[in-house]
Amino acid sequence: MIRLILLCTLLVCSWSCQSQQPEAVRAIEAQEAILYSDTTGEVDRAAGTKMIELYLAYADSNLSDTARTSDYLFKAAEVSMGIEEYWKAIQLFNRLKDSYPNHYLAREALFYQGFIFENHVQLLDYARKTYGEYLLKYPEGERAEDIRNMMAVMDRPIEDVVNEWEENQNRDTENE
Repeated sequence: MIRLILLCTLLVCSWSCQSQQPEAVRAIEAQEAILYSDTTGEVDRAAGTKMIELYLAYADSNLSDTARTSDYLFKAAEVSMGIEEYWKAIQLFNRLKDSYPNHYLAREALFYQGFIFENHVQLLDYARKTYGEYLLKYPEGERAEDIRNMMAVMDRPIEDVVNEWEENQNRDTENE
């Protein structure tokens, strides 16, 4: 009898979560339409914050929906970057990597963490560590060559990098 009650309770809870799923997805799609319809080039912080909240609410309540939840975690981190909430983005990318280590977005999350450390919070040691982790895990990954190039110039003054690039461009132009 107790097993039957537990089974019924489990079925009701499962049905309840599944029936809320389409509503949550519709709310996310509506908020995405608002957030991404802005053509001014400026990010609406309030719309971005609401978008992140919706993504996370879905992710927190639909753990078994791996494809959508991992996508929403990634999008929440991207929106966090867009509204300049860099530490939140790092945290969300980390959550994605830890929760879905084999998902293809986990490697992108690792890359973006390094990018944020390097370019937005200026923690170059953490950027090096994160980029190094990417290269260890994905030596032939889509971002591996970019990471190697970024690490090669990370400690150099930007003026030196620009001058070298311009010299290379001029040399290429002269050789044509």
